[in-house]
Amino acid sequence: MLKSFIEKNDSGAFYVTQEIEQQYTSDYHRVPEGLLFRITKDTSYIQVPFPKIQFRDAAGNDVYAQQIKSFTTNGLLRRSAYEKLNGRDSLSSLYRQSLTH
Repeated sequence: MLKSFIEKNDSGAFYVTQEIEQQYTSDYHRVPEGLLFRITKDTSYIQVPFPKIQFRDAAGNDVYAQQIKSFTTNGLLRRSAYEKLNGRDSLSSLYRQSLTH
């Protein structure tokens, strides 16, 4: 059903979360953008603006804040890997460095 939806509406950008299994997007490339993946048939490098991310200190053990930080960290790591895969080592390093600030 998801493949059919994408194929019939290919004029716009489509995004999925990591929970969507590869079998549903197997004919497409997943390009990490923030917390999501852009679904595209385009195999060329897709540039995105570098994110400005700032975390606030959560009081105590705020489970929601921890989960959001985890999702964001995973998104940055996926983008770092994508940049490295596309020969952009310095940009890949910037994504990794942004995790420590």
